[in-house]
Amino acid sequence: VWRELVFPYHCAYGERWDAIHWHSCGDVNAIMSDVNQIPHLHTVEIGPQTDALAAARIFAANPEQVLLYKCVDIQKELEHPAPGAQEAVIENVLAAAEYCPIKILLEAPSLEPALAFLLKFRAMAG
Repeated sequence: VWRELVFPYHCAYGERWDAIHWHSCGDVNAIMSDVNQIPHLHTVEIGPQTDALAAARIFAANPEQVLLYKCVDIQKELEHPAPGAQEAVIENVLAAAEYCPIKILLEAPSLEPALAFLLKFRAMAG
């Protein structure tokens, strides 16, 4: 349905404007190759269910040098993470950075869990 109904409009937007910021909070792993075909794609913001490494591998070939923004799950990866959840996200983002520029977005109701996550990220990144 997305490819038939929504994708053509996204391409039309890309043809009209010079820089497209594409956003989805959902699981969009299956359509990343299509998203990569949107003209003038500049930034792609992906949610917790989307694999940053898989997306980065797709966007690495885009001549527009797409910038990825990876959002973490506020509850499962930030406020109340299961053991290893934060490390898995960080490893995924660090691996993605080998293919294209990526930023991580932390939207939290308080500063403490976001700061703790960033300190863990910094430690793992070296």
